Amino acid sequence: MKRSLLILIISLLILMSSGCILKNENPPNKENFLEKEIFHYEIQIEYSGNNNYTLILPVPLISRKNNPKKGEPIDLMNELAIVYGEGSYGVSTNEYGYGLEIRSNQSCFIVGDRIFENESTDNDDNYAFDSLSMATSEKYNSSHRIYFSGENNTAKLNISIYYRREHSKGGHNLEWGVTNYNLTNGWQEVNMFVEMVEAG
Repeated sequence: MKRSLLILIISLLILMSSGCILKNENPPNKENFLEKEIFHYEIQIEYSGNNNYTLILPVPLISRKNNPKKGEPIDLMNELAIVYGEGSYGVSTNEYGYGLEIRSNQSCFIVGDRIFENESTDNDDNYAFDSLSMATSEKYNSSHRIYFSGENNTAKLNISIYYRREHSKGGHNLEWGVTNYNLTNGWQEVNMFVEMVEAG
């Protein structure tokens, strides 16, 4: 009996020393889990006309289900800045929903960028998005509406909008944009979808 008990104790000691008992093979380690979230909104307007113009563009909408602000423009839209050029801009509402309304008479570059690293979801709750306003349908890759009022053949539009999440176990990328799009007067439907990659 004593010999059996001794063998059992020795076996348990061996198992415990090898980490096989009461030990998680992959214990959570916050220091080893690196996460970065990037929220980006960039507008570049190349304008060769002489008169004022008005431009209304889609904006990202808050997507978290438990957020009472779900469906409203993300907070990044309040953090935009003109890098070059002059004009006025701000979020407004129209017959198709929310839009960024820009008024100017020259070329301008407007950008907003916010990065979170290893933050809780409480901090990025008003930034996370998975869709843009003024879509023609509920499909993630549907076209979006843009409005322009100005001289025809005088304005080109470049847009880059994305939400990237990178971490040690994967990540995802949601991206919309256009390059050298020739603006015409009135409402127009534009295919802005670039990529949707979800991994972890």
